[in-house]
Amino acid sequence: MKTDSVYNREEGILIVSRDFRARSEEVFDAWVQPEKVKEWWWECVDCKLLRSEIQARRGGVFNHYYVSDDEYTDNIVVSASISECIPASRLVYEYAVPYDGDNEHTQVDVHFIKLESGKTRVTLSQSGLATMMLIRSIICRSGIE
Repeated sequence: MKTDSVYNREEGILIVSRDFRARSEEVFDAWVQPEKVKEWWWECVDCKLLRSEIQARRGGVFNHYYVSDDEYTDNIVVSASISECIPASRLVYEYAVPYDGDNEHTQVDVHFIKLESGKTRVTLSQSGLATMMLIRSIICRSGIE
């Protein structure tokens, strides 16, 4: 499966699109069911996804807990708040990434688009990435590619 991506450095927006050979309900479930998220969610070079806590509803949490393999790095918690959740259609969440003493805010907007033959196109738009993209490109690999 081919993944298309575009990053607008000036606006700090990343758009990623990929087609899956699965129904939109199944692909959406892979995003919101913790046991399925663990199968594909990104991990950092020196850390492993320990667990996810997801409440798939408006106002719910979208949290990921990592354990570090590096003795100099603390365990990592990425805490997000879901602002929109339409099953098998759309998921929007926001979180802050600590960087240099500040929190950089980012929003992730994921669309699950039904295609012919039971396929689904996932289009993810993530804003607020000026610093975060640089950090991730250096230390993390993404499960989406």
